[in-house]
Amino acid sequence: MATPFSQTLRSLSGDSPRRAHAAWLAALALAALWLAWLQFGSVTVYEISTRARLEALDAPHPVAARVASTVLATHLSIGRAVAAGDVLVEFDAAEERFRLAEEEARADALTRRVEALRAEIAAHQEAKAQEIDAARAAAEGGRSRILEAEIALQLARDSEKRVAKLSASGSASAVEASRTAADALRLAAVRDALVAETRRTEIAARMRAAERNAQIEGLLQSVAGFEGDIAASRNAARRLAVAIETHRVRAPVSGRIGDALPLSRGAYVAEGQRVATVIPEGGLIAVGEFDPAATVGRIRAGQHAVVRLDGFPWTRFGTVSATVTRVASEVRDGRVRVEFGLSSDAARVGLQHGLPGSIEVVVEDVAPVALVLRAVGLILAEPVTVAHAVGDRS
Repeated sequence: MATPFSQTLRSLSGDSPRRAHAAWLAALALAALWLAWLQFGSVTVYEISTRARLEALDAPHPVAARVASTVLATHLSIGRAVAAGDVLVEFDAAEERFRLAEEEARADALTRRVEALRAEIAAHQEAKAQEIDAARAAAEGGRSRILEAEIALQLARDSEKRVAKLSASGSASAVEASRTAADALRLAAVRDALVAETRRTEIAARMRAAERNAQIEGLLQSVAGFEGDIAASRNAARRLAVAIETHRVRAPVSGRIGDALPLSRGAYVAEGQRVATVIPEGGLIAVGEFDPAATVGRIRAGQHAVVRLDGFPWTRFGTVSATVTRVASEVRDGRVRVEFGLSSDAARVGLQHGLPGSIEVVVEDVAPVALVLRAVGLILAEPVTVAHAVGDRS
């Protein structure tokens, strides 16, 4: 009867101990190599963004309506090149334009009125000067006539005295003495009349000058009032011009229209509603959003990165080399913003603002054992985190 497992026993008896020893030695060598790799090898660690896209180096400028109105004309076209100050949208400002025309017409009319008043003031001033000259000439003539009358009176009085002496001595008649006395009295009356007339002339001249001054002062007050009205009208016109300008949406910078609200003539736009976005001309940067735990303290300026663009497979179009330039220090919406500068040898696609993709950042080169220990630490830290959370809720 054949012995069970006879072939197996013969096979085992035929095996040599050398093969087993070689196998064990090979296994030990592989284990040693693996342990050496764990300890002394190097593995590149990457951090991948949750979201990323290309952006213009200068921030895009959103353009919004400053007033609520209806569209009068629009020049919005996506991709259109614009210069700073170009009108993109013009809103209806008919009421402001009518009021501006009224204020300008009122200011023009008041200006002409002021010019007429100033001409009238100049005429009054000229007439005043002429009246002063005439009064001065009349006063000088009156003083001359008074002086002449004084001389004649003095002669008459001298003659009266001589005739009176002659009459007393009997050399002249009483009639002649009376006549000379009467002449002296007449000449005195003439002198007094000339003095009074000269005084009346001077008083009348002063009164006319005062009247002229009052008229000129009244006209100057009218001019001041009209000039105040002119200034108010011009200020109102300037305010209306500013209000009209707020009905125009202008490009804040030179660039291209990145997006635009579809508008047509007569469409209503609310105040503050964005109507377009102008993308400035210039270079591009890549912007990625990363998890804070994987970013803060690990991603730093100068680290190398690779940008892969969605819609352009990297196997065909390649990738874009980049370098970390800025890392945000604050968390926004649960993510940290990181900016990258792009290298000159870009991918084989036309790069433009808004292209989405992903970014891989070379964070560090570490030994594999460090990665294992880090993974074990994260696994062991999870229960502690849960326990803390439970303790906080309690």
